[in-house]
Amino acid sequence: DYRYFPEPDLPAISIGEKFLEKIRRATPEVQGVRAARYVRDYHLNAQVAGELSRDEELSRFFEETAKTFGKPTEIANWVIGEFRGPVRSKLMGEAAPVTPAGLSELLAMLDGGDLTRPQAREVFREMVSTGRRPSELRKGRAGVPVDEDSIHKVISKLLSEGDAANEAKKNPKAFNYLIGQVLWREPGADPKVVAKTLARLLREK
Repeated sequence: DYRYFPEPDLPAISIGEKFLEKIRRATPEVQGVRAARYVRDYHLNAQVAGELSRDEELSRFFEETAKTFGKPTEIANWVIGEFRGPVRSKLMGEAAPVTPAGLSELLAMLDGGDLTRPQAREVFREMVSTGRRPSELRKGRAGVPVDEDSIHKVISKLLSEGDAANEAKKNPKAFNYLIGQVLWREPGADPKVVAKTLARLLREK
């Protein structure tokens, strides 16, 4: 038989709850636990939570953004969809051009109807390139009157891309989308002039 005896030279160690909590806090959160927390606390679906939680840096960015923008699913989808490849490598680190506060501001503008989703993506690309906040980029594009020749050029370029012209002829939503794209590129343009010019150019095609 094996018999075990206490070692008289080793005193008993009592491990309290405070010590255990300290160890828990110092231990990195594993992916599965993080994903479960995202489902529980942020109400993400399991697939989104699983994909997001695999990347610790993106997870941290997501959580910081969620402190100031109250729609975690929108944040998660944006981070997963837009933070890819070279963009992701630029956005991580202390000198990142886009901060959680900047993304929160952008998503608030999108949520409030100040930007369409394509416009928000364009602003995001400019944020990545310049490091400027979305409100600065939006303000910098507004307030300058635009003549009809400039409007004509912008519309012509848009209509030359893909199947935009045919879609706009038969689909009012596509027509209005193009108006929005012109106004985004030329914020000082008169919406009525844009609509009139677009309708005329579509008839000529």
